[in-house]
Formats: sequence, structure tokens, C-alpha cells
Amino acid sequence: MKHLLLLLLSTLPGTNSQSRVTAFEGRSVTVQCPYAPPYTEAVKYWCKGTCQQKKRSDEAQKADDKVLLKDNKSQGVFTVTISRLEEEDEGWYRCGAVPGYYSEVSVFIAVNHGSSSLSVVSKSVTKQEKQTLAVHCHYDQYYRSYVKYWCKGDNWHYCSSLKRTDSPETPGDKITISDDQTRGVFTVTMRGLEKEDAGWYWCAIEKLWSDLGISLNLTVVDGK
Repeated sequence: MKHLLLLLLSTLPGTNSQSRVTAFEGRSVTVQCPYAPPYTEAVKYWCKGTCQQKKRSDEAQKADDKVLLKDNKSQGVFTVTISRLEEEDEGWYRCGAVPGYYSEVSVFIAVNHGSSSLSVVSKSVTKQEKQTLAVHCHYDQYYRSYVKYWCKGDNWHYCSSLKRTDSPETPGDKITISDDQTRGVFTVTMRGLEKEDAGWYWCAIEKLWSDLGISLNLTVVDGK
């Protein structure tokens, strides 16, 4: 089973740092929480949300537990592994140490539904000026009712949304988007391509906490 490892670089004492990680449903994610020498003998914990329930390093564990916590005192790091990830495992988590103080680092775990949640046939397309680009973005049926969108930008986290499935279409729009929920594919069409349309684009699905996206590079060359 594939594994995803996240190392939280901040040590526990006096810190309150945040990180994010995305993992796939059914797989595992491992988070490493370093700490300083004064906390070697302290009890370490892992918890979700408001931390009403905590997984502690001084509790008995079984090899098949969904959540396993291992404290490597010689290296000054404790490791948390969550197995068999489910959608409800998504959210904010904290790793910390007790007693008598409240030092922690936080991590947001986003769970994607399946390893092929979103795909395109080609990730690189070349078109001539004035031609039309049609991109078919295939998605898992789990996301059929979710909002899809098309955005542009080199960086996924800062791309500019150009068209959404929940926005009304206007006659003559350069960019249109349609969603075939039966087939699990949404199609983006860009007409009258120009040189400035070249760049990185993203087929994306709007999802609570962490959207899904897959990139496509468009090159626009001189028309014949």
C-alpha cells in the first residue's frame, strides 16, 4: 500500500506551526513530529479538531490499529501513521506533548477519493491562433455533484478562475464549460485562441478545505 510521509519541521516547545498534506482514500499517511531534548520523557499525543479524544504515546497499541503512534526518543521525533484513510478522516490534526504546557504543531490532512480522481487525456496541447481548444476533464463519479472550474496560472494554489459550472453561460463567451455527470466528464472550450492564451491551465473540482486540480499546458503558435 502506498504511503505518504509528512515531516513537520518545527520542534514542539514554544511553537505553533501549520502544514498541509493531501493523501488518497484507502491509503496511509505518516506525520513526523520532532521535539527538543527537554521533552524526551514527556507523553506525546495526536488528536483531531478540538482534541476531545487523543491518541497518546503511553497507551497500549495494536499493529492493526487505524492510528499508530511511535516515539523515537533517540532521534527526538514521534511518528503518527493513519491507515485506511476515509473521507471522514479529513481535517485539522495536532501533535503535542504533556503535561503542564501546551506546545503543538498542526497539520491539515485532505483525503482525495481515489488515486485517479481527476484526469485529462493530454497534459500538453499545441494550437494555432484562432483555433478552438476543447479539454475533457474526467473525474470520479463521487464528484459528479461538485462544482467544477477552469483556471489559469503556473501555481495551482494561486491560479485565476476563468469559468465555473455554477456560473451562467453568456452567448458569445470565449470560454464555456459543461458537465456531463452521467459520464463523469466536464468539458472546457476556448474559442478564437490568441498568443496570450498560452500557459498553464487547471481542470479543478471545488472541494471543502482542499480543491482537486490537474494541469494542462497550452501552446499557441502562429496560424497558417
